Amino acid sequence: MKAILIIALLGVFQANAQDVHFAQFWNNGIQYNPATAGVIPANLRASVFYRNQWSSIGAKYQTYGANVDTRFETKGNASFGLGIDIYRDVAGDLDLGTTNAQLAFSTILDMDRHNKISIGVKGGMIQRGFDATKAQWNSQYNGGTYNGGLSSGENFNSVSEMKGDLSAGIVYAYSSSEGYMTANDQLNFKVGVAYNHILRPKFDWFYSGPDKLYGNLVFHADALIGIPNSKWSILPAVIAQFQGPSKEILIGSQFRIELKKASKVTGFVKGSYFNIGTFYRLNDALIPSITLEIDHYSIGLSYDVNLSQLRTATNGNGGFEISLKFRTPNPYLWKGNNFSRSRI
Repeated sequence: MKAILIIALLGVFQANAQDVHFAQFWNNGIQYNPATAGVIPANLRASVFYRNQWSSIGAKYQTYGANVDTRFETKGNASFGLGIDIYRDVAGDLDLGTTNAQLAFSTILDMDRHNKISIGVKGGMIQRGFDATKAQWNSQYNGGTYNGGLSSGENFNSVSEMKGDLSAGIVYAYSSSEGYMTANDQLNFKVGVAYNHILRPKFDWFYSGPDKLYGNLVFHADALIGIPNSKWSILPAVIAQFQGPSKEILIGSQFRIELKKASKVTGFVKGSYFNIGTFYRLNDALIPSITLEIDHYSIGLSYDVNLSQLRTATNGNGGFEISLKFRTPNPYLWKGNNFSRSRI
């Protein structure tokens, strides 16, 4: 029993040495790249999210958390972004968990009215551990019957550790700033690169020795492309992560239709939009997604349809994900002749 449990733990710890991933990655920009803090068409952006993966096979991989960021303007051509990112990930029967709480800071330089460059850093703490009381050992079996009141006789180096963490990144953002509401001819996009876990924190798990968290190199891009003289826009996005022996490439697009036009200045009439699309995680899953946007708020739903070798056990079931986002002031109102409707 001991050997089986150790092998199982080592397998879960190896999987947990990788960062969590999200289908709706554009709603968790600060997690992937601290330079996205403050790069928003609003003064404040806040998101909450929840993901439940592989519940059909009892694996219980759940992730939930929140992030918020804002921008501070200056009199010059530079501004500053500040953000907080918190998430909790729990996996397996022993509740192997990671809690991540970090503060992001960015400097955003306006090269001109269309182009921005942001450089950001993020630092904080990562706590990892598991519930040893949920483990079962051979010494706790008496005559073939399990008795949790018996001592396991095992010694653990640690079941919970907290380490410092540091990340850095850069983002380039473009906005046409010439789009008119009636023409729908706007173009907004951003591209970025970041490196997470610069300090490579180590966790001294029992039996297996130090478990070092791999650095995570991230490339990402997303855009909003208006289809002129229509109610439709295209929102393509891609992210590629490389972390130790693992990699993730996720690409796809949503299509947005304007359901109701917002009033031009007063905001008394609330604008609303509906997005629908599909993403593909390379060699892993097909991910249909929908988003409803009303005024300051949006709700996103997605589901991973498993296409990997694990689909035999999951029957194609993967991960359900939901996100809620709030932005203020309303990013859909007119600003002079300019109209910004970017999800960044």
